[in-house]
Amino acid sequence: MPNIIQWNVRGLRANFEELRLLCNQYNPQIVAVQECQLRKDKIINLTGFSGLTKSSPGDNATGGVTLYIHKSVLFSEIQLDTDLQAVAVRVSAKKTLTVCNIYLPPSLDVNFSALEHL
Repeated sequence: MPNIIQWNVRGLRANFEELRLLCNQYNPQIVAVQECQLRKDKIINLTGFSGLTKSSPGDNATGGVTLYIHKSVLFSEIQLDTDLQAVAVRVSAKKTLTVCNIYLPPSLDVNFSALEHL
């Protein structure tokens, strides 16, 4: 199984150096961060990783997710048909693994059928 770091970062720019230090210490293959607070589908590159992102709707830099996959890992993006702040990949390791990174803001009235559809 791949080594995965998951973190509700509450601002990726503000905490990026700490994220880099965590990656150096734990050598993850996958890094899932939520509440990145980046503007519309922007991404901050993490050296040695490919990144996928989904921002919150609108122009505000709130919420959002980014999924970083180490360049040594074979993966394919899964196209999601959802308005939720989510990205997903299928990772090929010893077994095939699907990783979905999702952020559900506390103000969101969670629609369970949307989660089931995801």
